[in-house]
Amino acid sequence: MKKILCLLFIIFLSVYSCLYSQTDSLKIMKKAHPSFVDDKDSKNEMGFDLYYFITLFKTQLTSEPSNIFSVQYNRDLSEKITLRTTLGLGYQNTNNKQDTLPSLNDKEFECEIRAGLAWEKKIYGRWQIYYGVDIEYQNGTSRTQQLTQYPNDINIYTNKYNEIGAGPFLGLTLFLNSRVSFNIETNLHFFYSDSRQDNVNLERPSLSNHTYTKGVTTFFYVPQDLFLNMKF
Repeated sequence: MKKILCLLFIIFLSVYSCLYSQTDSLKIMKKAHPSFVDDKDSKNEMGFDLYYFITLFKTQLTSEPSNIFSVQYNRDLSEKITLRTTLGLGYQNTNNKQDTLPSLNDKEFECEIRAGLAWEKKIYGRWQIYYGVDIEYQNGTSRTQQLTQYPNDINIYTNKYNEIGAGPFLGLTLFLNSRVSFNIETNLHFFYSDSRQDNVNLERPSLSNHTYTKGVTTFFYVPQDLFLNMKF
């Protein structure tokens, strides 16, 4: 929890610094052009996943699993076209112990890599919409241990998957000033998925089974990717 608070404090200081580090030229330009909100001289942008922290705080109250944390890097190729890349990682490791029963261990690892192009269009004042297409790769492994009806007997469930695909996205950006903004977006992705599920019982191997799954799946993500962005 201390590490999370430190990270939030660092992000807060970064935002505060950006909010008050505008150059004189940008201020003059903004006065001359009241609708100006985006710093076109800064071609690079870093984005930090705020939805992760929202989910994390929710987890403290409801014990629901949190999402992976993502970092986004954008590079302006032109005034209206942006190259964007995203890296997301997540890891959980929990132990459960109840009375004299055996200790149970659950682990989960997730990785997400995205790259794509976005086209931007200002709609009003500090508001801007963007749309484009991403290619994406996802990889994950989870292991869960559960007690059976027999004493000290444990089933180990393992799920491994790989997914690769592409799809369009649509988002909305709100500029706080010329360098700091928030954005939220929705995605529609088409994936080729390859997964394996193992159910292993070390005490009773006859109860073990394995399942392999391959195929094409479609995912529609409701607006949940909320990022805090800083240009430099």
